[in-house]
Amino acid sequence: MKPFATRLITVVGLISAVWIAPTQAQDVVYKDGSTAVSCLAETEGFANMRHCIGRMAYPCMQPLEDKAAQANCLKVELDFWEGKLNDNYESLRAELQAVDASSPHIDALDVMQRAWGQYRDARCDYIADGYQNTNYYSNVVYQCLMATTAEQALVLEEMLY
Repeated sequence: MKPFATRLITVVGLISAVWIAPTQAQDVVYKDGSTAVSCLAETEGFANMRHCIGRMAYPCMQPLEDKAAQANCLKVELDFWEGKLNDNYESLRAELQAVDASSPHIDALDVMQRAWGQYRDARCDYIADGYQNTNYYSNVVYQCLMATTAEQALVLEEMLY
């Protein structure tokens, strides 16, 4: 049986693919009115960009007591970072192909991204394992998926140009 995070990603991905097929990351509006895209645009470097992670989800969650509603806050931001990750991956791949369509770096990028997906799933399964059969389990899984996906999106962004 696949770990929960893997099953969750698969189900959410299938539902998202049927309902929404965005070609670019949809922006997220933070509680203070700024957006995820503006947060990233105003910040340079991976270490500094990390402060943009969770800026929408966490304030959204604070007034809510319902764990499902809190999980939805995390899911909205996860969707943004997944879009950003996919955009950055496709842009990096296009850059590599423009330089040399037969470059081994293209295959290496694909291998890295597949390995990263396995790492993300294993990491989030491990982190959430202690919360199974609790009201916090979905939130822990979504928080891990959001943070890990955001970090990888930023890693790929740093590789661009």
